Amino acid sequence: MTVTGTHTFSTTADNDLHESVAGLARAARDAGRAGSRIQVSIGGRSADVPPEIAEALAETLTLLTHRGGVVIGAVDEDVTTGQAAKMLGVSRTYVCRLVDEGRLPCRYVGTHRRIKTADVLTFAERRLSERRAALDDLARVTAEAGLYDDDI
Repeated sequence: MTVTGTHTFSTTADNDLHESVAGLARAARDAGRAGSRIQVSIGGRSADVPPEIAEALAETLTLLTHRGGVVIGAVDEDVTTGQAAKMLGVSRTYVCRLVDEGRLPCRYVGTHRRIKTADVLTFAERRLSERRAALDDLARVTAEAGLYDDDI
């Protein structure tokens, strides 16, 4: 990922501004979830944008209002094993093992592995889905065994 800029924003001194930006974030998120295009207007110019951009805009505005800063970057076509490890929140050694086991595709540039960003993101989504399914199974088995307390 190539970082193109760091942006900070503070709404702590202006509650009206905070509410206005937070409301805009909610509207963008709702439109993105609905799968519809939204119209964005800035300085008198307007454009219809797809749901993916609406969701990205919503996330950016939410982070700015709640955490005060975001880093915006461009996604490179290929990443190194170290960059993939950062994206996945794992060690570089683990990424190399995933590649060696064939669980994460790569290509070689000389002796260096290069992984498509899309493959890293697909792997992360698949891993998240597998974790959710495992937790659902655990909850089901636990409920069937009567280990949940119904009083809570």
